[in-house]
Amino acid sequence: MTSNDQRHPQSIVRNTMIVTTGNWVTKVSYLAFNVVVVRWLGEVGLGHYATVLAFVGLFGILFNFGMSQHMEREVARDPDRAATLFWNLVALRCLLAMFGVGIITGTAVLAGYSQTVAAGIFIYSLTYILSAGQVPLAGMLKAHERFDIVTIANVFSRLLSMAVGLVLLWLGAGFFALLGASFVALVAQIGGFIWAIRANAINLTRERLHPRSWQLMLKTGVPFGVLALGLSFNANIITVVLGVISDPANVGWYNAAYRLVFHSVGILGGFLVVMMPSLTRAYAHDPDQAMRWTSKAVDWLLLIVLPATAGFSLLAPRAVELLYGSAYAPSGPVLRVLVWDIPLMLGVAFFANVCAAVGFERRAAGIYLVGIALNASVAIAAIPTFGMMGAAVVNIVVDGAVVIAFMVVLRRSLHVQFYVQKLLRIGLATGLMSGAVWISQPMPLVLLIIVGVMSYVACALLLGLIHWKMVASTMRQRLGLSTLKP
Repeated sequence: MTSNDQRHPQSIVRNTMIVTTGNWVTKVSYLAFNVVVVRWLGEVGLGHYATVLAFVGLFGILFNFGMSQHMEREVARDPDRAATLFWNLVALRCLLAMFGVGIITGTAVLAGYSQTVAAGIFIYSLTYILSAGQVPLAGMLKAHERFDIVTIANVFSRLLSMAVGLVLLWLGAGFFALLGASFVALVAQIGGFIWAIRANAINLTRERLHPRSWQLMLKTGVPFGVLALGLSFNANIITVVLGVISDPANVGWYNAAYRLVFHSVGILGGFLVVMMPSLTRAYAHDPDQAMRWTSKAVDWLLLIVLPATAGFSLLAPRAVELLYGSAYAPSGPVLRVLVWDIPLMLGVAFFANVCAAVGFERRAAGIYLVGIALNASVAIAAIPTFGMMGAAVVNIVVDGAVVIAFMVVLRRSLHVQFYVQKLLRIGLATGLMSGAVWISQPMPLVLLIIVGVMSYVACALLLGLIHWKMVASTMRQRLGLSTLKP
């Protein structure tokens, strides 16, 4: 009863439920926390805080470069190598982190940031020294299929970090309060992971270091590292460029809008956690099934996300005023444009995960490298003239180009079919819903959302995008009546 083969199906179900629940709890709680932080810091304080996170995030790849993902895979294949891989990875990451702290801080000073921002960058970059131990510990637990422990630890540490951050903000520590809370979260995670590794009898007995193996670790982690670099760079480059060219208030207004978009993507993208393991197994045993799953997932992604994005765009200024207050009114028009990056960001994440699941991570890495070059060059050219609105458009243009590139790769390799007719019907339903919402603008915000949902469902039923039988079957399953005949 204790063999891996016997407990594998149960562990998959358990881990899927816990990871999905933990992801939603974290994202929803952090979205609420973000509203409080934005209001408390003000546009200038938020601008400083966002600049610090973005600047340090650009260099995050220096501390990992895909090595942790490589370790997880190798330990999953051969658990006897766990201790050797773990200690060599920790040692190498510590060296990279200490070297990187100096590089990041020095670059910030040369870039001309104020002393306040430069000090924040130095403090936050120190978290990567703690991450040199925290990330490999988490990876070791994942390699042993203890996603439940990692998820619980992440949720607890995030909630603890929020609580500490709010207390420090109340005491007047400014955005430095949030930087300090990051250290608290990391220490809590490290302690929890060490306890879990001992409780699960995972052997991490101290091994001799083998510096000669470090070059191979770096080399094998390159494809995973490029993927991580693309995600980190694309999320942070706009803020960094704005911080250099514009004043902190503009950075704060832009990031107030971008944070809503980013957290919305995190909440809507929870299905990726559930789908990807199944897709990986399906492709290994039945590529045709993987093709059908991928095509169906794209259909559902468009069916749900496109109308949600359209409604969000129409209501963006009112949402900003409700959540952040009138001081963030300039964020409203930017958010109205920036929300159209939600389906594109979800598409990028989905297609990148598909590529990784079916072994195309090198192709995905190439796409990300092109995206990085586009993002940097277009941002530098557009932002000085068009400011925040230019930054929003750059996000959409670059992510759109990356999605198209992924579609070309997957269309050739998995024969993914994208149904133009269905896309046109979804667009028509979305347009009709948008018209209903626009006409109902004088209504309270909550009623407007209800109008949008009900009108879209009605249009989707009339246009055959969803069917009554599908709705009835879903309702029966939700009510536990799946075995009853209609």
